[in-house]
Amino acid sequence: MKFIQYKRAGLCLTAAAILLTGCGGWSEENAADRTLALIRAAVSDDYSTAADAMKTDADALRETYGGMIEAGAASVEIKTLELSDESRAAFNTFFEELIRGAEYEAEGAVKTEDGFAVTVNVRPIDLSVTTDDLVALYKEAYNKAEDTAEGFYGTSTEEEMEMIAGLYLDSLKDRASRELYRKAVPVTVHVIKDGSSFRFNTEDLTGLFRSAVHLDEEGVDIEEVDRQFTSFLIRESADSQKHWLQAELDCIYKQEYMGFMKYYDADLEEARQEHDFNVRYIMQKYLLDPNDYSEEYVEKIYKALEKNMLNCKYTVDDVTGTNEGYAVTVIIEPLSMQGITSEIGRVLTENGGSRDEASVYNAIAQAMDNMASSPVYDDARSVVVRILPDENGQLSIDEDWDLIRDAMIIW
Repeated sequence: MKFIQYKRAGLCLTAAAILLTGCGGWSEENAADRTLALIRAAVSDDYSTAADAMKTDADALRETYGGMIEAGAASVEIKTLELSDESRAAFNTFFEELIRGAEYEAEGAVKTEDGFAVTVNVRPIDLSVTTDDLVALYKEAYNKAEDTAEGFYGTSTEEEMEMIAGLYLDSLKDRASRELYRKAVPVTVHVIKDGSSFRFNTEDLTGLFRSAVHLDEEGVDIEEVDRQFTSFLIRESADSQKHWLQAELDCIYKQEYMGFMKYYDADLEEARQEHDFNVRYIMQKYLLDPNDYSEEYVEKIYKALEKNMLNCKYTVDDVTGTNEGYAVTVIIEPLSMQGITSEIGRVLTENGGSRDEASVYNAIAQAMDNMASSPVYDDARSVVVRILPDENGQLSIDEDWDLIRDAMIIW
């Protein structure tokens, strides 16, 4: 690095990496005081006193060390939320305020091989967060969203995260206002000798200022937050039950994935996998075992079944609370696929009873394609399914899915 030397009124100065010359001498006695002077200069953004103590120029001192507060704030990690650039900037501004308001005291300095090691005690403000704290913020965001015209289910995931980030920041500000300080933490700042001059280790200064904010998220279990909040969504209101079941049914029968993705915080691939699993389950239960036939015919039946499932008619209707969970009424107009049975019989008769898969399953696929274009329905019926807690305490209708499957399509 190139250093540009200046001389003014007999003082030894540098502009770039601000090597602090030996003018006035450096010792264990004054290294601690000068380090503290620089820290207070960075905190107050007034470098004149520090410059006088170190026999250097205030502007040059600010140019080299003036960004340490911002660097310290930016290095405070937030692990529990995905923040937008705007939200992160708001957190950084808050952390900078805390860093500037923290208490710093120089304990002393010891001489090292390449300069001095100065011990600075900083009392960090305690912003520890627990799983319960974060669950409460998610619930508060839900209630806040419900007060809007769109409601919680009308907001995007990005909007929800912005809302949660804002509430998280508000909660940290509230904690900070109560001035919950931890025990002083010792941080070492090295003053490094470079020829006949000295410089402060900027990484040490960044670490010092970062230490002024004790944001402890180690006690947060994100999976537990998700589990508790999902259970809360399901339990919170009858509308939540209806939205949840509607999202599942639309994913399975209509290939409409947005509701499923939003409710489960899933991506498109996960939603398609949910749909695919159910189509193949229905195939295996009512038509054929995909493992027993060639992929060509399995895919033909799969596509024909998918096409028919788009014609399914259902309405998620009434939701009532029970001692164990909820009971949801689904109004279904059963889609009749009984013509397939007669078509299989016809093909077998024509083939003299032969179950040649090419003949039988080509006929099934063709019959299903015909039905897809001219769907036939039976009389509407009500199906009541139970939403019960599973082994993890999360509500589901796993035990009653077949009640819906059996009613949705008549074979």
